[in-house]
Order: sequence, then structure tokens, then C-alpha cells
Amino acid sequence: MKTSQDIQEIFEKYLSGTMTKEEFEILLDHFSLQNNQKNLHALILEAMEQEQDISHLKGLEQTLRQTDRHIYQISRMNRASKPLVKRIVPYASVAALLIFGIFSYVYFIVLPKDIKNTISKIEREDILPGKHTAILSLSSGETYHLSDSKNGIKTDDKGIHYAEGEKITDIQNNETVQVTVPRGGQYSLGLPDGTRVVLNSESSLSYPVRFGTTMREVKMKGEAYFEVAHNPKLPFIVKTERQNIKVLGTRFNLYSYHTEPIVTTLLEGKVEVNAEGTNLRTVLTPGEQSRFSGNNLTKTKVDPLDFVGWTSDVFVFSDLKLTEIMRQISRWYDIEVIYPTDFKDQRFFAEIPRDRKLSEVLTALQHSGNFTFEIKGRRVMIRQ
Repeated sequence: MKTSQDIQEIFEKYLSGTMTKEEFEILLDHFSLQNNQKNLHALILEAMEQEQDISHLKGLEQTLRQTDRHIYQISRMNRASKPLVKRIVPYASVAALLIFGIFSYVYFIVLPKDIKNTISKIEREDILPGKHTAILSLSSGETYHLSDSKNGIKTDDKGIHYAEGEKITDIQNNETVQVTVPRGGQYSLGLPDGTRVVLNSESSLSYPVRFGTTMREVKMKGEAYFEVAHNPKLPFIVKTERQNIKVLGTRFNLYSYHTEPIVTTLLEGKVEVNAEGTNLRTVLTPGEQSRFSGNNLTKTKVDPLDFVGWTSDVFVFSDLKLTEIMRQISRWYDIEVIYPTDFKDQRFFAEIPRDRKLSEVLTALQHSGNFTFEIKGRRVMIRQ
């Protein structure tokens, strides 16, 4: 068992960016214990108190930013050796904030409000994060605005109802259901066969109230996470604008927005990816990802948890360009992003809870790059 002196020495290595993978594991194990969680807060405050005045916070800020990148790389090594079924680390724990980033922890939790205003240049015309919202449309012509206080809907022989049991409507045998999630929204669905789907912002899914006798086919746009109920007699087909996916029972994430590459990431099982209108085809196994862009279909090894963090209310940006990051942020907060004419894209590593206000998310990014953000209404201006 490590002593408090040992933990302090390891934490000092954290601040200098020299901590090893083994020491990172020790630190996480230590702070994962309920009795030790206050120690992290105390260690951070002690580091801050060593600064002479507020103006020197910029030095601490720079150290923390550099160290967070080092720690992020270590956390990726840790995750690579663990089962793919493991969820994104829950951000309710203090230990998880080591992965989120100590700078962000300092900014969001520790620093007094006046200091936050001193080190941040973002105008706080704040925008709240997205919520559970969607529109349910039936082929019979009925439309329902789904409650944002519910945890999702289910479709079964009894009709369509909220996950908690409250009935929304009856169904007819040959009816088709479409669920549309607007910008700034997310919604969970239970399909007639027991398949679970989570729809991200600006996405839609169409499915029959009763699947046929030879296959289960759905149509989608945008982004969705699937946990397909296993049934070897009824293959599950997901059709998008330019790609079809065939599965029996599996967990995967499908990113298919118009004009963007189609990205399929597999967590569990096996899927067959077919590019519409071509002879391009590939089979994915867990930890693999296909990308269909133009007339090219490629396959690579990835950490699939980087691509499903949004289902656990976490933005996971793993070596992503800022333009790609801002596409995700713009959909979740329903904003428009304005870039300077001479904009130079940068890549980032970050894991940020999606339940934060927009200014907090932008501040975390701003302190990791050479640019600033300015919020004007529902527009975000980027300046370099």
C-alpha cells in the first residue's frame, strides 16, 4: 500500500509530465477509493498555492495542459489492455478526472469564479447542452413530440410507449415508425425485436412495427449506437444513404451524416459492410473500424470506446481536427461555427463531459490550443 508521501511524489510527477504507466495506475487506484477522493482536491490546491499570485496561474495552466496530454496517452494504453465491453469511465468519480484533465478539473471545480474570469476570454452568453428530445412519426400520419423528461421509447405488441411504461399510441400491423432527433437532442429506442438504439443529434431511424420473416431492416441517417438482439434466423440490416450493414447480434456505432465519410465502429460481434452501388465490401471484428469516403472503403484498428463516449454523455476527441470536433459540438449545442479566413486546423486529445454549458467545453479546448472562442447568440467565432 502506498503512503501519502508516495502519492504526493507521484502527483508531482503528474504535474511535470514524467509519470509512468505504472504510476498512473497507482494514482487511479488510490483516488478511486471513496476515502481518498478529497486528497486530489487538496493536492491541486497545494500546487496552486505555490504560485506567487494569480498572474502566475498561466504557468501552472501550461504545465497542466502539457501533462494532461501525457496522461491521456497513458490512459489510452490502459484502455487498450482491457475488455472492449468496458464503458467510458464514469465522470462522477474524482479519479476519472485525471483522464478528463487536471486543468479542466481546476477550471470547472476548484478555481473561484473571479479567477476563472481572469484566465478565460470567452464571452459568457452561455448555451445549455442538448437534451432528450425527438419527434415520433407514423406512416398513418400521426406525429408526437416525445417528452424530454423520459428516458426513451419502446415498440412492442402493446404499442409504442415510454421506457417507464406510459403509453404513447397503438400500432397497426403494417405501420412504419420514424424517430427524428433534432440538433441539440439525443434519444433512446427499443425496437420490436429487443434491439436497443441510441440516436445522436440531427439523426433519424425508420423501422417497421413488426419485422418480417426473413430479415430485420431499418433505415437511418446521422449517428446511432446499436445493440442488436441476437437472432441468427433474422439478419439485421441497417441501410444508410450510401452503405448497408448486415449483422446477426452485435454492438456497433454508425456515423453517417450527409457529405461526410461513413464510419462504422465495432465493439462486439461481427458486421459486414457493403458500400451502396459498388463492389466494395469488408467484414469487421471487434476493435475495427471501416470508413467509406468517395469510392474508397478502408478498415483500421481503433479503440472503439473513443467513438461511443457520446452515449455516456462524454465527448471523446482522440487526435481529431478542431473542425471535426466543432461539428460534434455544433450539433449537440445547435450552434453555427465561424472560422477565420486563414484558419489553420489543429488536432486534439480530450475527453469532456457533454452535460457542461457550451462556454465550459470551449474553455477546455481553448486552453489546449492557440486560438480563442467568442459566443455571439448561437454563433461561435473562432480566432487565431
